[in-house]
Amino acid sequence: MGSGKKNVSNKISDFKSRQRRDNGDCKSAQQPPKLKKNYSNSKANSYIPSKKHEAERARLLSERCGGSEPAASSSSSSSSSSSSSSPHKMNLVVIGHVDAGKSTLMGHLLVKLGRVDQRTMRKYKKESAQMGKGSFSFAWVLDGHQEERERGITVDVATTHFSTKNREVTLLDAPGHRDFIPNMISGAAQADAAILVVPAKIGEFETSFAKGGQTKEHATLIRSFGVKQIVVAINKMDLVGWSKARYDEVSKTVVGFLRSLGYKSKQITLVPVSGLSGENLTEAKSVDLTHWYKGKSLAEAIDNIPAPLRNGEGDLCMVVSDIYKAQTSGALMIAGKLERGSVIPKDKLLVMPVNVVATVKSITSQGAPMKIACGGDNVELSVRDIDHDQQQQLQVGQIICAPHKPLHFIQEFKAKVLTLSAKIPLFAGQNIVVFSLGSGKPAFIHRLVRQIDRKTGETTREKPRCIPRMSAAEIVIRTHDPV
Repeated sequence: MGSGKKNVSNKISDFKSRQRRDNGDCKSAQQPPKLKKNYSNSKANSYIPSKKHEAERARLLSERCGGSEPAASSSSSSSSSSSSSSPHKMNLVVIGHVDAGKSTLMGHLLVKLGRVDQRTMRKYKKESAQMGKGSFSFAWVLDGHQEERERGITVDVATTHFSTKNREVTLLDAPGHRDFIPNMISGAAQADAAILVVPAKIGEFETSFAKGGQTKEHATLIRSFGVKQIVVAINKMDLVGWSKARYDEVSKTVVGFLRSLGYKSKQITLVPVSGLSGENLTEAKSVDLTHWYKGKSLAEAIDNIPAPLRNGEGDLCMVVSDIYKAQTSGALMIAGKLERGSVIPKDKLLVMPVNVVATVKSITSQGAPMKIACGGDNVELSVRDIDHDQQQQLQVGQIICAPHKPLHFIQEFKAKVLTLSAKIPLFAGQNIVVFSLGSGKPAFIHRLVRQIDRKTGETTREKPRCIPRMSAAEIVIRTHDPV
């Protein structure tokens, strides 16, 4: 008995000493590494773009990012022709609970839109049937990895492209299993809008929305990333006989929760669908549906999502989402989303934190060449002037900026957080992992500043001892390494 008390006492003592060390003076923390002298100090001026280069950027910005989607009340066809001549680009993430039918739904939509030919689909149907997963053939359009096909679940974020009348969409199919939340976060962080897939099947919806289900967590995460437009695809409606009563029941529950997160009614679009049969993906044919539903199809709902604003303002900041060699040319490609700023050919890029400088050869998006990329665009950059050793240092989650305007490293920042169904409350000194821009960084909670109301944002308690589940708070976080 005495030995047990001694062990507990030692653990408490160790924790307090560790907490005192972690909460010590900021000067004792590891200092951010300085940029390499060969370009950040002595040769920084050599990376300042010429006046001619910047004039070309200004001209391209005026052409590409100068106009937004024309207003409905505009009467001048000549003034809107340049902005409406081509579809607006949009990054769309698909989220929802595991087994909600996300990959099947979006795979079937791609087939309906002509992005997948019938020969390929016959191959998928044959191979999936041989594995005893005949109903997963449409999911294989997006789930290309062998592990995903064998397990029947999405593991990594699948990226593909398709077009509607008014939109050029980069589709991000995020995993729904709770074990792959970091992958889901990397996809959601790139999105302009989202499709939340919820199953209408009795029992499945209740499970996906109950404690432990991923529907609420995914919706909360995309809201925290600033995604303001959401299409709720109520899937598997064919399994409930296209029941309007069931549709209304699911809709009321989902919309109520989304409104509690701050979404407004005009930001939410509800669409009843069947991913397996393809009903109401591009058009509604079933009499069981059309006799009570007169709304949009899923493709029409996507087409009517307000166009995201694109501009080239601010210093360059791009998040690396993929690194690969082009199959035809063998050129090194860096893919990612521009958070702000702009990129044009011949630009110099600084990849942080590895401090590698590269030169842009060309820019593509969805396989099409671009003269300029603006903030919000998902692009692939063909780069040069990187040797083999430097290529080995490149990783997903790194940041690209301008060499003459490098971003600053930090190790401490203040954050507003929302706790979900956490098993233990948050407290000062607690070790955590910060998922930022596609990668996880070890960190700890340095200080609890205040607890706030989830809806109003008003302070409810200053310097709380802990933050319980389903609460909002403002805290100070320190990372172990510079970020």
